[in-house]
Amino acid sequence: AQTALANIDLRLEPLDLSIESISGNLTYDKNGLRSDGYYGLLWDKNLRGSIASDRDTGIHISVDSEVEMNRLAGWINDPLVANLRGSFFFEGDLSIPYEAGAAAQFKLRSDTLGVSTDLPLPIAKAADLERPFEMLVDLLPGQGAVMDILWGDVLDLSLDIDRDSQHVSASFGL
Repeated sequence: AQTALANIDLRLEPLDLSIESISGNLTYDKNGLRSDGYYGLLWDKNLRGSIASDRDTGIHISVDSEVEMNRLAGWINDPLVANLRGSFFFEGDLSIPYEAGAAAQFKLRSDTLGVSTDLPLPIAKAADLERPFEMLVDLLPGQGAVMDILWGDVLDLSLDIDRDSQHVSASFGL
């Protein structure tokens, strides 16, 4: 079966995150769920992606977009992130396993080109310098999420988020 999506809104409750105005073609057949391309909005920025299915591992959703630091800071509500300015492009992957009760996983990667901060060294960064960023989120069914963030070799952050999207615990390293 094939369908065309138009102006669909998707809300990821454990992450308190929404993707709006999703449009594109979606196919579901003997090979699983797939889309060669879909488009939408994440925090008012264009988003594009694709969907593929793997019989052994589940559904894989890719996404590319841009994020403004003020929107990210409002979502994460972390004082360190609140000191970052600018915006960055990212690539993300959401893996949803077929196995009941297994954690879905979201990975986000960026070179953070365009992001700056005047915080002291070692965190200080100019907007025209690259520093690899990686975020890994395990979405635990019925329990919430665990979010791990690495920013180059200068920052390591881990957050436990309950099913009501509240921070339960955090660890932080420089």
